[in-house]
Amino acid sequence: MLCPFLRKLNVKYCGLYGMKMIPLSAGSSAIERCLSREYLECRLMRDKAAVAVQDHCPNLCVEDVHYCDLAPVRKLIPCNKAATTRCGGDGHRYCDLYLALAEPRAHSTSPDADGPSADPALALPDELAYAPNHMWLDDGDADRVHIGVDAFFCHTLGAVEAVTFPTRRDEARPSALIRIGGMDLEMVFPLALREFETNARVAASPGTVSQDPYGRGWLFAGVPVVPGAVADDASPVGAHLLLRGVAARRWLQRERDRLAQFVHTCLDERHGNDMTTGGHLATDGGHADGRLSEVLDRRTLIRLHHEFFSYRDGGASA
Repeated sequence: MLCPFLRKLNVKYCGLYGMKMIPLSAGSSAIERCLSREYLECRLMRDKAAVAVQDHCPNLCVEDVHYCDLAPVRKLIPCNKAATTRCGGDGHRYCDLYLALAEPRAHSTSPDADGPSADPALALPDELAYAPNHMWLDDGDADRVHIGVDAFFCHTLGAVEAVTFPTRRDEARPSALIRIGGMDLEMVFPLALREFETNARVAASPGTVSQDPYGRGWLFAGVPVVPGAVADDASPVGAHLLLRGVAARRWLQRERDRLAQFVHTCLDERHGNDMTTGGHLATDGGHADGRLSEVLDRRTLIRLHHEFFSYRDGGASA
């Protein structure tokens, strides 16, 4: 789907000069000269070898171009090139200009009485696929994909303090170091990418990951090394499984239950039956209330990250 703010314009330019593009509707004495035999008076033509006289300049080129209606400076891009950019597909949903000035990105979620979708902080957008370490993938932009961490990751651990993208080689699994509670936690997606791009916004404003994990807070973009690695339903990626829709929501429900059990077990080890956690865990054995980086010690946080968010050989089952 094309960006709704992508506009088309018909322009003329000189094939000899090849730099300045002028809209057809614009009044210009130079353009008028190109459309008549007065083009012979042009300095560029005088420097060329003699050719048969025509009614208009043979070097006058006409082309359709695209431009962004939101950009403060109009940049003209030939239509055949615009089709291969973010503007020419669903990738425009991750463009800073689109996200800042257009309607906020809307995700479709299906009601599931057995899942956690009633909690807005933990709802899973249906159009995304989810890896077992709580990273999402959007493959709606033709061959190019976008990747980020899900809301469960942010809700569970707390506010993101910093995001660092390690130097990487091409055709490798994308990774980022996300600092929460003073700890750098490595997040690795199981799908290798090429033509790799990172989100500079989150490096400058890391809180964006927590505030908008499925929009402005995306981490990586690129082309999968293995074509067709992502299918429409549950998709194997290496030894992993990417889940969507109902399968993803049921998996997240199990993850919430498993997290509660994990935290209770850790607290039992530290305090026996004392469940005083500052309000971050229900005293009746309910679900963790998030921001666990504020209440768990460093060793326990490392264990929690390894158990739920680290890249490991294995997969999630539907």
